[in-house]
Amino acid sequence: MEIDKLNNLPLVEKYRPTKLDHIICQNHIVHTIKQLLLENTLNHMIFYGPPGTGKTSTILACVNEIYDSNKFEVINLNASDERGIDVVRQRIYNFVESQTLFKKSSFKLVILDEADSMTEDAQYSLRQIIMNYTSNVRFCIICNYINRIIPALQSRCCKFRYIPIPKEYIIRYLINICNIENIKYDVPGIEAINNVSDGDLRKSLNILQTIYLVDSNITPENVHRIANHPDKQCLNDIIKILLTENLKNSYSKINDILYANGFPLQTIIELVTIYFTTIFSKNNIEFLKDMAQLERTVSLKYYNNNNLIISFVSIFHKLLVKLFRFKNK
Repeated sequence: MEIDKLNNLPLVEKYRPTKLDHIICQNHIVHTIKQLLLENTLNHMIFYGPPGTGKTSTILACVNEIYDSNKFEVINLNASDERGIDVVRQRIYNFVESQTLFKKSSFKLVILDEADSMTEDAQYSLRQIIMNYTSNVRFCIICNYINRIIPALQSRCCKFRYIPIPKEYIIRYLINICNIENIKYDVPGIEAINNVSDGDLRKSLNILQTIYLVDSNITPENVHRIANHPDKQCLNDIIKILLTENLKNSYSKINDILYANGFPLQTIIELVTIYFTTIFSKNNIEFLKDMAQLERTVSLKYYNNNNLIISFVSIFHKLLVKLFRFKNK
């Protein structure tokens, strides 16, 4: 029964680390936390960094090691769903105030995932609870963007920054899972998953499982098609258009590519910006500022917009005009 239940789990949960030693590529964090647990001096913590790098898995592994099967002393809240001040005042306050019958540890644990979605009022209320209950409660705040956590909370926590998982670790991990699960693959296909996921191990596993369920074979073509991600040829076509066509034609052709393939503009912005900043390493500060502002605007829209595509093309033409003038001085 337990084996069937395990086999029905998504890969991302089936292979989620259950021990600190299983956390990939965050050795400095794991070592520090193990020392804190060993000396029973665990502090309030903030885990921050890109998604899919092991933040939630780390604290869940801690829960397994501290509390074993007794999870009554732990509350795990997703702050993006429960982000208001009422959650802090009611659920968290009631939890830290209540007594447990069987104590496995000297402190309770409150886990707040995606805490950068919490309102500022909720964070200030949380700060007050942390101050009042430090003697018997520990807080683990998990977020992607540390700058969205108020300084008053940051100053009361040990901060641990998670780095994107390097390419070689993700590729090795995915190949190992393919071998265990008898998934057909070729190495270029695994590398394509890594390129699409950009250091996000959770995203890599979800893409792997999706492709396997849809097509049963992990190849670069399947990865780009199913993950809706431009392949190298498509990216080269877009770059060629930006370099050779006038503003009107660039907009028309790139709009056609986005419409025909359903690519999100944000993905194109990221990939093409990386390419241009590589070949034009000098005099591109203004370009990067413009692209950063555009990417932020696009991320808030959730859909492709004609005006945003025009802005995208215009920024590159502005860069090329500037570089041409600089070269001919």
